[in-house]
Amino acid sequence: MNCIVITTASGKYFIVRVSDGAITQYTGQKTPKFSGQWIVSGFRESKAFGKLGKLISVQEFVYSHAELSFGNGKERYFIQDIDHGTVRVWSDKLKAFSTLKIEE
Repeated sequence: MNCIVITTASGKYFIVRVSDGAITQYTGQKTPKFSGQWIVSGFRESKAFGKLGKLISVQEFVYSHAELSFGNGKERYFIQDIDHGTVRVWSDKLKAFSTLKIEE
């Protein structure tokens, strides 16, 4: 299973399954447990005056090699998720991510 580990600006870690965007908080577990009710729908670029850019899917974002921060070092992307049917944009921006292969 292909996953990414995302790190937020506040230092929290999450595992996202690339195929469907399922997400779980990383707590050191060897095999993550995804509920299926919490899904990352994508990433949105921070624009001037509090605006958000278009939604970029998890798959597209992973392979885009996007710059994660602006020239001044501030984080560039917000994370958008769906949790039990509610769409949310996190105020805790994406700081870093790395790919992870998990054996099923």
